Amino acid sequence: MCKLCALVPPKYSAEFIGSMFFTLIGCGVIITAIDDIGFIGVAAVLGMTYIALYQVIASVSGGYINPVFTLGGMMDKRLKLDEGLLYMLFQVLGAVLGALILWACLRSMG
Repeated sequence: MCKLCALVPPKYSAEFIGSMFFTLIGCGVIITAIDDIGFIGVAAVLGMTYIALYQVIASVSGGYINPVFTLGGMMDKRLKLDEGLLYMLFQVLGAVLGALILWACLRSMG
């Protein structure tokens, strides 16, 4: 096992990956396909993406994926403050990485 994997618990890694893919796919669809599929199509893609990611990571981390949902979990006392803040940190870092990947892909396309 790599040293980084040993340092980061799986639940935070799951939130990082979920947030990265949600940002990458969601923003990618908005940027590249909104003229073709419209707002309803974008909403459908975002909804299906969230459901798929939730199914994949819910058993590991609870499947919050989005800092707003994490805040709701904290307010509802399902997450402790320190755990929720770490979830949010990894979600934001994952979203930034997803945006950077999307930016690099779109930039290479011209």
